[in-house]
Amino acid sequence: MKKMRQSTIGTAQTCAHRLTYDLDPRIPYSSGVVRAIGTAIHAGHEAYYLNRQKTNEFVGNIRPWIERALDVFQAEIERAGDRFSWQYQPKKARSDEVILNFEQAAMKIGSAISFYHQNEHYWSPQYEVLGVEEQFDLPWEGHDDWVRHGTIDLVLRDTVSNDVILCDHKNSLAKPRADKYRAHKTPQAAYYLGVFHELGLTEPDANLRFVYDVIALDGPTFHRIEEPRTSEQIEATKLQSEMLADLIDAGGPYLPNTESFLCSEAYCDYWTICPFGATLRAS
Repeated sequence: MKKMRQSTIGTAQTCAHRLTYDLDPRIPYSSGVVRAIGTAIHAGHEAYYLNRQKTNEFVGNIRPWIERALDVFQAEIERAGDRFSWQYQPKKARSDEVILNFEQAAMKIGSAISFYHQNEHYWSPQYEVLGVEEQFDLPWEGHDDWVRHGTIDLVLRDTVSNDVILCDHKNSLAKPRADKYRAHKTPQAAYYLGVFHELGLTEPDANLRFVYDVIALDGPTFHRIEEPRTSEQIEATKLQSEMLADLIDAGGPYLPNTESFLCSEAYCDYWTICPFGATLRAS
């Protein structure tokens, strides 16, 4: 079965030509230190909330969450092998290139998780943990050889209002811009809100909210950003997913977006093999 993810829509919005490589099983896995740091911190959050769901313990020793994060970080490095990039920040007009080593990256991971817990940025006892890393594969009417796939980081119930909160953990290098997670910037909130009631985790009439919990590594600082979506925005995202499934079924073509700042060696895993990447920038 082909899997439609919110990230597949996001990739197509950033640069559809990346799908050429994302959908090709012959392309080996690659990664970089920024992504791996994010994956590691995410794993630390996952370990904490799984333990909280099981034991109802809100405050405790944070060392296990840091150890879990570092294990996942090491696994990312090993998985990518020589296709792992240690570039943390590309050279810009007003800043130099930053290359990290393992110890420096590990320090950022540990500092971020410590900061999150020491400053009590975790969800308070008012919020019951309903699910952690809730993965789904849902049938898709009209696209019988596809499933709607995804993983929701954290599902909470507000014991006061009875609202259900879908929370996604993010990491960024700096404080996110005010419009970073708006509907026209990312399909994620609308995609998950559009399918959640089908998962059967809560009452069908539960009021849903979507929140991004963001750790900015340059502080670190923490930002809790609520992103509501209208029914029209949810429907628009569904339409995007249907159009993209039709395009993939047709085999493309997938046009590149060379004007995006993400079309660079720092942000694209396929920079050296894409005919529209390094090739077009050669002087």
